[in-house]
Amino acid sequence: MITFINDNQHNLIPLNTEILYFEDTGDKLIGNITITDFDDPRMHNYSRATVRLINATTLELLRIIPSSLPHGIYLDSSNSTTLNFVGSANLSQYSHLLSSIYYRNNIEEPGVATRTVVYSLSDADFTSTTEVVISIIPRNDAPVIHNSLESVIYNEENRETLRLTNDNFTIIDTDSVQLQSATIIIGNVKPGDLLSLNLSQSFEFESSYSDSTGLLDIKGNGTLTDYSQFLQSATFVNLNQNISPEDRYIEFTVTDAEGATSETVTLVLTIITFDDPPICFSDIIVSS
Repeated sequence: MITFINDNQHNLIPLNTEILYFEDTGDKLIGNITITDFDDPRMHNYSRATVRLINATTLELLRIIPSSLPHGIYLDSSNSTTLNFVGSANLSQYSHLLSSIYYRNNIEEPGVATRTVVYSLSDADFTSTTEVVISIIPRNDAPVIHNSLESVIYNEENRETLRLTNDNFTIIDTDSVQLQSATIIIGNVKPGDLLSLNLSQSFEFESSYSDSTGLLDIKGNGTLTDYSQFLQSATFVNLNQNISPEDRYIEFTVTDAEGATSETVTLVLTIITFDDPPICFSDIIVSS
């Protein structure tokens, strides 16, 4: 008769010892764990496994996906950063379990950081451990434009310069304080349409307007407040005698110092036309 002896040697080998986690990724698979055992894995089972996330915040968590566990293994206890599994199961089942662990980071601005995940696996006589390092890489978030106005009206009769925004026009950016450019464009520009800005702001910039494309392009380094106030001064005018009555669609975008561009904010410009009275000319010469 042959008696098998537990050599007390099994190892956890991760496919990758470092995992890159980019901000806003959601759930990320953090380990493809291989279990090696000097004993014949068919002859004995394992009894317990633990996965722990080290130096994490309350907005980070570990979980198993899918939530169903291999046969014979149960979730003994858990919190957001520690998963304890128990149950008599073989190498294949525990390997599948440890290769189904996901990490999630819900921090709005996580910054550059590292986390350590410690895996452990036990049988009746021996516990093995391994570590995987998670490198957190922040992503540059695009600025966001808030404009309380959805539409404005331009009256042809008055021929007055129309302000396109108000003092509630603001720009926010959760991870940048500087902007490098902005654009305002008339999506369906018509002859005579003109966009302009009050150029009295304190930061240096370059601006240009194309009457053929309706694009007002602004470039220059400035703060969020600078650009908010700058774009609050945007105006429209059309001095053509026969102005097109079609609505105009005014589109705003801004780009931060790292190159992320905001989503487009669109303003509808409605044109109210005016029937010019007829003008009579006479070539009659009256002599006395």
